[in-house]
Amino acid sequence: MSLYTGMTAARIRYLTALAELDPEGKGVRSIMLASKLGVSRPSVHTMITRLEGLGSVKKEFYGIIYLTQEGLKAARYYSECCRKLGESMKDAEADEIFSLLAAGSSVI
Repeated sequence: MSLYTGMTAARIRYLTALAELDPEGKGVRSIMLASKLGVSRPSVHTMITRLEGLGSVKKEFYGIIYLTQEGLKAARYYSECCRKLGESMKDAEADEIFSLLAAGSSVI
């Protein structure tokens, strides 16, 4: 999988949030991810299913979510891009930048 394949702003947000919540690779519960992102657990379930289809995450039967090697690589890539752009962005600006990254834009 390419870092850009199937990525959207929302998917990038989930990947980067997972990487932030789980620096040691021990897994994250969906409720933790929902709380961090301010979304519902059903929304997390839907997105994790999509990310699992892309090979970015793996979810155990009892709900622990892990980034795959490809998912971790993508999360680190996008996190670094955003870090370089600065931490003072407004949410709308961050969404626009995530969209550009997901499109593989060379503008950034």
